[in-house]
Amino acid sequence: MLGSLKDFLTFPVRALFLFDEDRFGLTSLRTERLTCVAGEVRGQCLDMGCGPGNVFVKRFLGGKGRGVDVFRYPGLCRKDIVDPLRLPFPSGSFGTVTLIAAINHIPARHRDAELAELFRVLEPGGRIIVTMGNPAAEVLVHKLSAALNREDMDSRRGMDEDETYFMRDAEIAARLRKAGFAIGPRKVFWSQWGLNHLLIGIKPGNARLGRPALGRRPCAKAFIQTETRFYRGAQILRPCHRGQRALQVLRERQGPRRHQH
Repeated sequence: MLGSLKDFLTFPVRALFLFDEDRFGLTSLRTERLTCVAGEVRGQCLDMGCGPGNVFVKRFLGGKGRGVDVFRYPGLCRKDIVDPLRLPFPSGSFGTVTLIAAINHIPARHRDAELAELFRVLEPGGRIIVTMGNPAAEVLVHKLSAALNREDMDSRRGMDEDETYFMRDAEIAARLRKAGFAIGPRKVFWSQWGLNHLLIGIKPGNARLGRPALGRRPCAKAFIQTETRFYRGAQILRPCHRGQRALQVLRERQGPRRHQH
């Protein structure tokens, strides 16, 4: 708890100087975000846009999944580079797909097609986890990085003209729903002053229920869980203990199963 409070109070310093590496007894923004996302992963995970070294799958999931990207960052091999519109995986291969600070870097003209492909490789009842920062904060971070000559993943590979620094929640939710997902909880990272959060989409169907990756539970210290209400007609799934309520709601809507004799 003391560490959480210290991280909260020093957020501006961490945002400027501790983006990638933990130092001075403080948690970097990357470690904080990846730890909390790992707590929401169920089953095998596909990390789309994994970045240098495939850090999330290797370090935070213990290798339980695949990290892929469209750019060959250091630490990635040829098999890690994929066409996101034609993923080399059978349908229903993963229990979770993660887009960690990545969905806005899908060129706008390809976003619906790529989300549809991610929906395909998820098993029924699987989840997609999307993290996104506050719009003003995202623009400010990129401007500060440029002013401080700090190289990041975006400057290293260059940005497509259709990429953006951020996406608003309403657009993310609308595109997820268009791909077939039910809209799940929105969770705020309070230790980052509410300037970063994640959203969960659920693929309808009967899930193979499993524990969080490596037995992790959702990262309580960094989350404030809130009801998701993005737009009219959205399927609302209320937040709940370990996310099981979301699946229960889907099952209730599907009605009782009929057993064949």
